[in-house]
Amino acid sequence: MPAIVALVLYGLFPIVRGAVTGLASVDKHLLDVAHVLGMTPRQRLLQVELPLASVAILNGIKVTAVTNVGTATLAALIGGGGYGTLIVTGLGINDQAMVLAGAVPSALLAFVFHAGFEVLDRVFVPQGLRTRAVVR
Repeated sequence: MPAIVALVLYGLFPIVRGAVTGLASVDKHLLDVAHVLGMTPRQRLLQVELPLASVAILNGIKVTAVTNVGTATLAALIGGGGYGTLIVTGLGINDQAMVLAGAVPSALLAFVFHAGFEVLDRVFVPQGLRTRAVVR
């Protein structure tokens, strides 16, 4: 339980920072236009601000998820178990194979989370806001 609480608290800052940055970066002229069109504050939030801020918001969530996968291995130091147990034990007895048995799956899990969030980006971020590779 202490590891879960620590990871949640550790992950709050990037999420909040991404949300605040994303919402603050919305062009004020667009909000004025939405107001002139008669949108309520709730409609402006849901139909203008959140879609435009979705890139920064999802980026903050992605950073938190991927970082917490790696940080969760430290939970073994306080009895949290997981792949970190193999890493800590391997370091203690100088067994590189045991260290790798814990580190490799943890790294792969971080890549899986990253790939999962790339898929979520395609679902939640409006197509016009996605970054595109320039082909020359």
